[in-house]
Amino acid sequence: MVISSKPGAIYLVQPPLAFGDLMMCATLIKTINIQYPNMKVFIEMSPHLTPWGYDVLSHMDIAAYGTIAVQPSENVMRFRSRYKPPEGTTRHLVHNLLLNCNESTGLELQYDPEILANYCGPVLSAKVPRPYVLLPAAGKLNGAVSGHKEWGKDFQESRRNFDALALILRRGGMTPVQTGRAGDPILRNVSGRYLGTSMPEFHALVSGAAAIVSLENGLSHYAGHHGKKTYTIYRALHMGYIPEHTHYKGQIALTDMDLTPESLGERIINTYCGRDNIQTVI
Repeated sequence: MVISSKPGAIYLVQPPLAFGDLMMCATLIKTINIQYPNMKVFIEMSPHLTPWGYDVLSHMDIAAYGTIAVQPSENVMRFRSRYKPPEGTTRHLVHNLLLNCNESTGLELQYDPEILANYCGPVLSAKVPRPYVLLPAAGKLNGAVSGHKEWGKDFQESRRNFDALALILRRGGMTPVQTGRAGDPILRNVSGRYLGTSMPEFHALVSGAAAIVSLENGLSHYAGHHGKKTYTIYRALHMGYIPEHTHYKGQIALTDMDLTPESLGERIINTYCGRDNIQTVI
């Protein structure tokens, strides 16, 4: 849907650092590309966006330009605005991001859940024994922040849960592998670790996985953008977020309150073998 064919420019200032936020930023840009096809999108080149962040965005199917200086313009969006929808709403974070952009720039972007940024780089094949299940690091910020995005009460319990799940998957004939950034805490019971990979290598891992288990983080957002089956673990509605705020097609939303490695492992193994026809997809 084209909203306006008039030429113009929009400047995205202080772009996000986190992987999940980068993916939603890419979807915002793709929405602008589609609905305002003659609008040039400029991304501020600053310390706020690391080389890794540029690498992520450069492999997405979006049209954007880097800029050192933001030109005086009313079409400026600062990413320090809040992502979180108002309390009591079930609006997706991408939807809220578009509304924030409209408020900042005067655009009239329309949210379309079918518009999602996708990988468009070199296509590789992950050399991992199949079927394999992709697992994340066990917590956020290398475990420095507890009680936030974890499976359990703290980072240590979260790592124990993911390690136990990896062992159960191995015993069930599946190959658990870990992905993440270089320096992420390692899981001991996985069959392989792929940390600090390039974007083409990371995309190959995601594409070839039989299933993905993730916290609500960059991995779950990336998998969701690409329609991969993902078991996303939410920490007891952390900070008021609910699964609808970050839901994608194919996502199976789980809360950590009564979730055990045994129950999740059995479910994944049974599903892969075709014996589990019950899915709590929201």
